[in-house]
Amino acid sequence: MKPSAISTLNMKRRQAMALVMVVTTVALISMLIVAIFSLTRTEYKASQSFVAARSAKQLGDIGVAIVQAQIQNAQNTATATSPAARKIHATQPGMVRVYNANGTFERAHKLYSSAQMVVQGSSESVLYGQAHQVPADWGTKPARFVDLNDPVVRPALTAGQMAVYFPVIDPRAAYNTLGSQTPSSGSPTTQVEGFSYSDKTAGSGGQITYQEVVLPTEVSDSSQLRLPMPVEWMYLLQDGTTGALDDSNKFVSSNSTQPSSSNPIVGRVAFWTDDESCKVNINTASEPTYMSSPYFYHERDRRWAHFPASSGEYQRYPGHPATVALSAVLAPGYLLDPLAPGYMTNSNSSSASGLSRANVLAIKEYIYNMAPKIAQGGSLGGTVPFARDDFSTANDEPDELNQLADTQTAKSERLYASVDEMLFNNSGYDTTVGREQTRLPFPGAASRFLFDQDTLEKSRFFLTAHSRAPEFSMFGLPRVSIWPVADETQGDNMRNSFDNMIALCSTLASGRTGAGVNNSYIFRRALNRTVGGNAGQTFDLPNTGSGGLARNARLLDYLVSQMSDLTWPSSNLGSSAHFEQKYGADNVKQLAVQFFDYIRSTNLYDGVQARDNNPGNITPDNPASLPTSTALYNHRDNLQSSTDIQRRNQTMRTYTDQRMTLPPTDLTNVNNQTRKRSDDAAVFPGHGMVTPAVWNSGGQQYRGF
Repeated sequence: MKPSAISTLNMKRRQAMALVMVVTTVALISMLIVAIFSLTRTEYKASQSFVAARSAKQLGDIGVAIVQAQIQNAQNTATATSPAARKIHATQPGMVRVYNANGTFERAHKLYSSAQMVVQGSSESVLYGQAHQVPADWGTKPARFVDLNDPVVRPALTAGQMAVYFPVIDPRAAYNTLGSQTPSSGSPTTQVEGFSYSDKTAGSGGQITYQEVVLPTEVSDSSQLRLPMPVEWMYLLQDGTTGALDDSNKFVSSNSTQPSSSNPIVGRVAFWTDDESCKVNINTASEPTYMSSPYFYHERDRRWAHFPASSGEYQRYPGHPATVALSAVLAPGYLLDPLAPGYMTNSNSSSASGLSRANVLAIKEYIYNMAPKIAQGGSLGGTVPFARDDFSTANDEPDELNQLADTQTAKSERLYASVDEMLFNNSGYDTTVGREQTRLPFPGAASRFLFDQDTLEKSRFFLTAHSRAPEFSMFGLPRVSIWPVADETQGDNMRNSFDNMIALCSTLASGRTGAGVNNSYIFRRALNRTVGGNAGQTFDLPNTGSGGLARNARLLDYLVSQMSDLTWPSSNLGSSAHFEQKYGADNVKQLAVQFFDYIRSTNLYDGVQARDNNPGNITPDNPASLPTSTALYNHRDNLQSSTDIQRRNQTMRTYTDQRMTLPPTDLTNVNNQTRKRSDDAAVFPGHGMVTPAVWNSGGQQYRGF
């Protein structure tokens, strides 16, 4: 081959190689540029998502801030000492109402988004005026109104069916699956007690009918029910101004600011606020079986005497939160009295329901099993006698009480964090299907469940796991705690963790001395009897001083001033404006000192504090160390500190004199150990006793009980 041809071939080869390198470089640069653009686009999308999420949260926070301001403005902000200057407020779902001292209406603060958040007038009828009614055509104005209860429809677990979920309130709570939607008194129903709704407005502002509302009487399928909750959109400008739209969709704000190119609308928010304190708390409610002290020769009193509650059967303790009935939501319409089961009627009596005593007891036990901290067993709803008598056989009574309520298991149960947790209360975990839902049958009613997912969905609006309420009265004044704590002078170890928590929640300022004491609303105690036998002075209620015990007398004055000066709501049956007009000044003070005695007599012998109580180091090996007769009194008095009468020394940490129980040696001998724990010879004189308080006020003495 000629040299010129070889040179030409090499040159072409070099050119081809250069072309390949250029193309490869361009491809790599192109790929890099595409990757950069792709990464930039991804980061841009992530940034936009973050900004949108933060904006949504900020809009939500605006709604929360507005509601908080509404509640604070509705509280009593009067600083004047005149009773007439104080206001009364009452909360409800979606609103706080404010009344004057004489009970007349003053204003209402809406807790839902509206163009007018505060309504003022001489009577509550102003709330139903035309200016505060949602127009009938609200559904055609999406820029102004939004339905917060618009349901979500999605496929159900059962193939071919659809499930309907309502975000706020389920109208199926007003639907009767057992028959007529207007059941007569004493008829079966699944409608939640006390709940109904209408498609018309109330009041004198002109009745409006809303076509969007679907009533139970209009459909045969409960999933077709609708209960809209229209509220107004609140628009937010860039400078923070909020406002709503008028009938012509024009932005209206309180300061006449209008949207502009430099101050545009940046978002909108709609809200409605519920009141959890108006609901049934699943952590405290259960199912009551009423019990009280028998006073008369009556069938009801005989049952109270013959079927008393066992220890820890709180659902039978009068006034206990566990006596709130979950059956009003889960088993509406039934009178769950084991001795007279039936349907409730308008006359507060019952009619035959087909439920037997066993059915009623089974329903109660199901509810006790669902309710945390509520023990099963015991008197079984007042059907197991404490001791059988000559009439037990004729009355078909079971054997006498042979087991206490299972408080040990109940104490280990934790509280519900949300209502949804009820759905997994009794379910175990299956490796195939996972956690199964709780489905409790309704004893005595075929094809019906006491509790399942459908029951939970329709009942959710009426239940709550958190029903905290403000710690001030309807007059906006701090409440006084009904739990006593040891005075600060007794030392830190005289209070347990529960006492410290109650004291913290009852104090408006931090610290245990100074401002903390002066701003605390809790009664303190130190000694359960008078000082040196002086009946004219109670140690826990000194006339002078500035410490915690002296705060007790000031709290009594605080209570007396409220009962004597403030105007209290009353019925048409009386004309008294307050307790002093009704009972007299002396009786009001007498009531106050009895309040104090009742509270300081609570938790007389704290089991936690008694754990270290062992006066004299009594041992089973030396039973002679247990004093008797006069020596027992002397031994008790010797345990009093000779230099500080304010408290026994640290061998006695309970409020009243302790039990001198010998430490058990044989835990298998239950009867013997029980005898030792209850032996009168092993109890200090005065154990469980409190000397009535004596309060000197206005030159008079007022004695407790």
